[in-house]
Amino acid sequence: MNAEQIAKALGGKRSGDSWIAPCPSHDDRSPSLAISESDDKVLVHCHAGCDQSAVIDALAERGYEIREQRENEHASVAGFAAKKRLEISFLKTNGVRDLALDGGQSAIGFDYRDRAGAVVGTKVRRGLNGADRGFFWQKGSHPCLYGAWRISNMHANDQRLVIVEGESDALTLWQHEFSALGLPGANSWREHWADDFPEGADLYVVIEPDAGGQAVLAWLAKSKIRERVKLVRMPKETKDPSALYLSDPEKFVERFDQLLASAEPWRDAAVDKPNSEPPRVELRCRVIWPQEATTAEPVRQVIRGILAADSFGLCMGDSGTGKSTVAVDMGCAIAAGNAWRGHPCERGLVLHIAGEGLHGLRLRLAAAIREGHGTPGMPYGIISQSLDLIRPGDIGELLELIAAPES
Repeated sequence: MNAEQIAKALGGKRSGDSWIAPCPSHDDRSPSLAISESDDKVLVHCHAGCDQSAVIDALAERGYEIREQRENEHASVAGFAAKKRLEISFLKTNGVRDLALDGGQSAIGFDYRDRAGAVVGTKVRRGLNGADRGFFWQKGSHPCLYGAWRISNMHANDQRLVIVEGESDALTLWQHEFSALGLPGANSWREHWADDFPEGADLYVVIEPDAGGQAVLAWLAKSKIRERVKLVRMPKETKDPSALYLSDPEKFVERFDQLLASAEPWRDAAVDKPNSEPPRVELRCRVIWPQEATTAEPVRQVIRGILAADSFGLCMGDSGTGKSTVAVDMGCAIAAGNAWRGHPCERGLVLHIAGEGLHGLRLRLAAAIREGHGTPGMPYGIISQSLDLIRPGDIGELLELIAAPES
């Protein structure tokens, strides 16, 4: 599709030599997405500050893929089968199908079914190669374990049940008659899914040598299934079952059987118990008695009457009402030690996570300094990438940035 077609599909209009339309990456009530063409390529830019990749991803989710894709790696069942060395008929039997998105782009759909075989969601894959690959869920989807509908039949043939990341690994294992279930995402585990596991099944969880593997270990440490689990450590050179298969298809079954045989029981793993002492139960709560409550020290105020220390604040409002501007203004007051709208501030370090895009936040900060709300040398830092604060790795990185902000 060209710039004009995309702009009209988004409800946009012509603006000089280019087009302007609502940005699909945020709730855009006043069109801020500029769309133009150069050398037969579609160029986009959100003037509200959305990250470029976020805009391109949002367009692709609507079927308007503007990134170039390499030949022979089209998002089709046939292309996926060739790339993963899987049988087309086998894939289609298991609900892998070709899709056409609204913008005409081809994609692949992976149907997720519950124990009864009813489709409860479809995960869409719009590309096959590296950075151009992208996933999203069709509206109304309710993700479950990929392969839930196969559990009974698999358990009847194999007492082992292997939990892997994603559809590709599960499909690879199914084609080679291993019993496997795919997590919709490394962080996606839900405790009630364990209710579907047969009582006598030997549970194996594949741990990949990357951030995804660490995320799996993090939720597994809190899960009721951990005492039943054995950890399958994938080697770095073949980080997942699909890569292990592609590296040597003839020896895949033998090599994966060896990995299962050498799997480490959770109770013996270093991630659980570094020594032989029984695990201690860490209590999350404690009782506060009246005498302690009444003698508590006053709450420290970062912005008096507005924002307390060691607390969580929330700024709410419709899109376009200036929430980000207010946040930057408050941050400048704290970093500079100035009063904010008449409220005294305690001076301190401010780190602002650019979750909605770096460009717009930098402009707001520059404007605030220009208007005298802060100084260029104040301790106000922008973290240039989004952080997921439910992932241990991202939390650890944030703590390191706080501990050494100037690095």
